[in-house]
Amino acid sequence: MDSTHMMLTALFCRRLGITFAAVHDCYWTHACDVEVMNEICREQFVQLHSEPLVKQCGERRKNKRIIVMFWLRNIGKTYYCDVLAAVEAAENLML
Repeated sequence: MDSTHMMLTALFCRRLGITFAAVHDCYWTHACDVEVMNEICREQFVQLHSEPLVKQCGERRKNKRIIVMFWLRNIGKTYYCDVLAAVEAAENLML
């Protein structure tokens, strides 16, 4: 979600012709554009976190199985786990 927020901020800055640079969670622009960039940054944060993204993702995956493969070094065998079945038991999580 952090990278999505950064991309939305960068896109909206570009629309307004504002120079935008970022490394990890640090955003930069020219001093004369800081106030506008800050406003865009806050607006995009609120917009992004107003969407029920986790719920939507859960609804899309509700009937799908998630299979995870892992390797046990000491035994030298490959195992598959049905992660979704294990996690579905936790009622407060929707995957």
